[in-house]
Amino acid sequence: MDLEVLATADPRVVAVRFVYPGTNEKIELRFEVNQTAAGPRIHDIKYQRGGFSLREMLSRTLDDPTP
Repeated sequence: MDLEVLATADPRVVAVRFVYPGTNEKIELRFEVNQTAAGPRIHDIKYQRGGFSLREMLSRTLDDPTP
Protein backbone atom coordinates (compact mmCIF):
# COMPACT_ATOMS: atom_id res chain seq x y z
CA MET A 1 0.00 0.00 0.00
CA ASP A 2 1.19 3.52 -0.74
CA LEU A 3 -0.25 5.08 2.44
CA GLU A 4 0.86 4.58 6.04
CA VAL A 5 -0.57 6.11 9.21
CA LEU A 6 1.90 5.86 12.10
CA ALA A 7 1.97 6.69 15.79
CA THR A 8 4.89 8.81 16.97
CA ALA A 9 6.67 9.27 20.31
CA ASP A 10 4.40 12.27 20.91
CA PRO A 11 0.80 11.05 21.42
CA ARG A 12 -0.50 14.33 19.97
CA VAL A 13 1.24 13.72 16.62
CA VAL A 14 0.26 11.28 13.87
CA ALA A 15 2.60 10.70 10.91
CA VAL A 16 1.22 9.98 7.47
CA ARG A 17 3.47 8.70 4.71
CA PHE A 18 2.40 8.26 1.13
CA VAL A 19 3.71 8.09 -2.40
CA TYR A 20 2.67 11.05 -4.56
CA PRO A 21 0.98 9.75 -7.74
CA GLY A 22 2.77 10.49 -10.99
CA THR A 23 6.18 11.30 -9.48
CA ASN A 24 6.45 8.44 -6.97
CA GLU A 25 7.89 10.96 -4.50
CA LYS A 26 7.66 9.79 -0.88
CA ILE A 27 5.94 12.40 1.28
CA GLU A 28 5.56 12.56 5.06
CA LEU A 29 3.12 14.83 6.84
CA ARG A 30 2.75 15.14 10.61
CA PHE A 31 -0.66 16.01 11.96
CA GLU A 32 -0.70 17.72 15.36
CA VAL A 33 -3.97 16.80 17.03
CA ASN A 34 -5.67 18.46 20.01
CA GLN A 35 -8.37 16.79 22.07
CA THR A 36 -11.49 18.93 22.44
CA ALA A 37 -14.88 18.35 24.04
CA ALA A 38 -16.13 17.49 20.55
CA GLY A 39 -13.30 14.99 19.99
CA PRO A 40 -9.89 15.17 18.32
CA ARG A 41 -9.20 18.12 16.00
CA ILE A 42 -6.22 18.82 13.74
CA HIS A 43 -4.25 21.78 15.12
CA ASP A 44 -1.51 21.91 12.47
CA ILE A 45 0.00 19.95 9.60
CA LYS A 46 3.79 19.91 9.35
CA TYR A 47 5.52 19.04 6.13
CA GLN A 48 8.72 17.12 6.78
CA ARG A 49 10.28 18.19 3.50
CA GLY A 50 11.02 21.88 3.79
CA GLY A 51 10.17 21.97 7.48
CA PHE A 52 7.15 24.27 7.25
CA SER A 53 3.69 24.10 8.75
CA LEU A 54 0.31 24.90 7.29
CA ARG A 55 -0.57 27.02 10.32
CA GLU A 56 2.56 29.18 9.86
CA MET A 57 1.93 29.61 6.14
CA LEU A 58 -1.67 30.69 6.68
CA SER A 59 -0.72 33.19 9.40
CA ARG A 60 1.62 35.19 7.16
CA THR A 61 0.59 38.42 5.52
CA LEU A 62 0.64 38.79 1.75
CA ASP A 63 3.63 41.16 1.89
CA ASP A 64 5.74 38.68 3.93
CA PRO A 65 8.65 37.60 1.67
CA THR A 66 9.27 34.38 3.66
CA PRO A 67 8.51 31.31 1.52
